[in-house]
Amino acid sequence: MPLCSALDGVRAKIARAQEHLKNVNSSIRSVLATKEKYPTPGYDYHPDSQELVIRMQKITPLDRALPLAVGDCIHNARSALDHLVFQLAILNGAGSSAASTTSFPVCLSAGALKKTVQHRIAPFISSAALAEIEKRQPYALGNAGRDDVLYVLAQLDNIDKHRLLIVTASKFRPVAFCVTLPNGDRFGHEITHEKAREWKATRDGAEIIRFDLSEVITEPGGVNVKLHTVAAVQIERTGLICDGYVVQHILSDCIQHVTNIVDEFGRMFFGE
Repeated sequence: MPLCSALDGVRAKIARAQEHLKNVNSSIRSVLATKEKYPTPGYDYHPDSQELVIRMQKITPLDRALPLAVGDCIHNARSALDHLVFQLAILNGAGSSAASTTSFPVCLSAGALKKTVQHRIAPFISSAALAEIEKRQPYALGNAGRDDVLYVLAQLDNIDKHRLLIVTASKFRPVAFCVTLPNGDRFGHEITHEKAREWKATRDGAEIIRFDLSEVITEPGGVNVKLHTVAAVQIERTGLICDGYVVQHILSDCIQHVTNIVDEFGRMFFGE
């Protein structure tokens, strides 16, 4: 089917990114479905100290293709912006050769932007379009610098060009527990202490939480524990603000940000 709008190809890239996000969601759900509640965690009771240590049992590994799908999602979202700049060049009368030169710049200073666009972008697009691109730079007033979504997107794409993104096997944190003592007494609480609720790396035998039962156990016998946890897959070791954030949230934010930029430029320059 032929493209009907100048931005159809741009939005096709966004749609492709959304498809990759669906695949990422599906892969993660299939793994976490068996571990979201960890209904039967392993535990060790130390009679001398009367401490109860709750440990992670055998975990299910992630699909090895997941980092590839995450990278594909990032790349399609990022390249949609490059396609947008090429369409701005066509709109301004540039020929198809501009495709090998133009791209959507992402810079942390006005000086860096000026140097980047001087020969590669400014000669091909209108000054009005260039001004709008500058307004969306991470350093622009009201934007967040290195924490800006556009900067994170650009850097994740650069990282993925050179190595696989580091996607954790999964992380988890405890949210509530219920302990039944040998005398039949039960006590349970939501876990609200920030230290106890920190995300922890998922690995066989990893300690989830420990309890001091020295003041509550008054007679010998078995102790029954029910522990509820939540699990998530996260990105790590990028050096960006997104480290430790849920993968799906990062991808969704990036796609939405790109969609907003494309829609704004569509209204301003393409009569949408």
